[in-house]
Amino acid sequence: MAVAKPLRRQGTGAALVSAFQSTAAQLGSNSARVVVGADNHGAIALYQGAGFHPVRSLELHASAESLLLHADLKEIASDGRR
Repeated sequence: MAVAKPLRRQGTGAALVSAFQSTAAQLGSNSARVVVGADNHGAIALYQGAGFHPVRSLELHASAESLLLHADLKEIASDGRR
């Protein structure tokens, strides 16, 4: 997922993540995972604000560190974040 630069910091990304989480939960998923570039601090903050937590670092592309993030959808629902 990506949001065009002129549209960033306006809630678009948060709305997309929330819709993703809601849809996944409605389809029966208990958790969600995303991969984000380790240097993409804005995206990491967005996902952490939505209840995702870092699981581990990995290298999907040569010389580019990524982070695997995980969210417990049941926990998020009980916190009222969705």
